[in-house]
Parts: sequence; C-alpha cells; structure tokens
Amino acid sequence: MEQDVRLGFYLIPPANLSLKMLELRNLVYDQFRLNAATKFMTHMTIKGFFKPALIKPYHDLVQSLDKIVSRYAPFTIYPTGLRILGDVGIGVEFSKEQNEILWKIHHDCYTVIKPFIAPDCDFTPVEFLGEHFIPHITISMIDVSHALAKEIYSYLSDIKFDEKGYTIHDFKLYEFTSQKWKTKEWIYTLQWDILHSWHLNA
Repeated sequence: MEQDVRLGFYLIPPANLSLKMLELRNLVYDQFRLNAATKFMTHMTIKGFFKPALIKPYHDLVQSLDKIVSRYAPFTIYPTGLRILGDVGIGVEFSKEQNEILWKIHHDCYTVIKPFIAPDCDFTPVEFLGEHFIPHITISMIDVSHALAKEIYSYLSDIKFDEKGYTIHDFKLYEFTSQKWKTKEWIYTLQWDILHSWHLNA
C-alpha cells in the first residue's frame, strides 16, 4: 500500500531567527504547557501541506520551484509583530509593506506548485481562507484555544526582534508522513524527509 504523504515548501529562517523562535516556543510550553509547535521544525510556510498529484522523485516540481527561487539573491525579512492566527495559534507576522520580496515569492511559488496538487488534497482548501497562511512563523498551533491565544499574545507582546531584519538564504521542499492526517493529532506522529534544498548566493 502506498504511503499517504504530504509535501511542503518552506523558507527556513536563519539560525539567529530560528533560535529566537525556539526560545518563544519553549517559553509558551514553559508557561502554558502547549507543545504542538515544538514537534515541527522552525519554518515559514510558502506552500503548506499538499497531497502530490505525482509520484517520486518529483523532478518536475523541483525544477518548477527552482525557476522561481533561482531569481533571487539573499534578501532580508523584517518581523512586524505578533499575530493571532485564526483559531489555531500565534505567529510572528511579516507585513507586505516591509517584505515585498517575501510576499512576491509566496505568491509566485503558490502559482507554480498548484498544478502539482492532487484534486483530492484535503489541506490546500484551508489556505484559501487567506489570513491563516500569509507569511508568518508559528509560535503555537493546534493545541491552543482562541481564548488562550489572546492570553499568550498579551504575554509575549513586549518581545523584540532585530530591527535590522534577518537575511534569508534557505528554502526546502519536504515530504511528510503522519498516521493521523484526518485528525488534529497529526502533529504528534509527524515525520519528514528533505527532498530538496535551495541556498541563495549573493
């Protein structure tokens, strides 16, 4: 029986920003005992989980993404504060006004990936809701109620990020497996492999 997999295309924050995010995730666990986000690597979603319409080794998908990513030299992203993400958690947001390149990549890569998504993909329709999947890096997810998200938002409100921004070099395409895709428990059985890495050079 073929494994039920999902793919995801992510921007990988530089180490200094990733460490900051890990600190915040661990702080949320320490204070609120929420740990779902700690089960996932630190990342910014460019295209979230999608059921592929093709089988391995995904050469065509990688080549299509490469045409987008290869256009860019390293660029800087600027966090613009915290955001409550619908009913699913807290994230650090990156406004369009201060992050034009990031938003351009976000838009263009979604267009490129769309033909490679299976018609019965169960996760992609959620992204059309919009606000959940604007560029952001997750601090908490899934295991937080909306009411508690407000409390966490208030608790973290004085967190500061580097005003000089963070230089982006890395993107990755992942393949994910989970025994619980149909439930909110997927995060606790999640496993992944890196299918392809991109490193932007000056």
